[in-house]
Amino acid sequence: ATEKQSEGGSFKRGSTVLALTYLMLFRCFPCLLGGAMHARGLSTSLEQRSCDQLLCTKCDFKVVSFDDYRWTSDCDYLFFRNNAPDFSRLKAKLIKKKGNRAYACQCSWRSIQEITDISNLFDLKW
Repeated sequence: ATEKQSEGGSFKRGSTVLALTYLMLFRCFPCLLGGAMHARGLSTSLEQRSCDQLLCTKCDFKVVSFDDYRWTSDCDYLFFRNNAPDFSRLKAKLIKKKGNRAYACQCSWRSIQEITDISNLFDLKW
């Protein structure tokens, strides 16, 4: 979509501003991560779900997740930098583990089993 500026300086209908407004209105709060048994979607104070629209603000990549997998202990930054978000390449460091969900972007990774508020995970910028 192209962005066209109106005389008042704001963007016209159909522009990326509407898309950004939509994202700001429909975002997870609280932002939660969860294992494979937790539903994905929009998390609210009334319905806890694993947020499925995560974006890393450090590397600017979408966070991918894989149900019933966990990361091996020998994962490192360069592995994710070179292989994310491609599952066929990432599976070299994934172990099948029922109930877990493996999350990753190009700079961070985490294996989660229980529902966890992302604000408690200080090292993640998701």
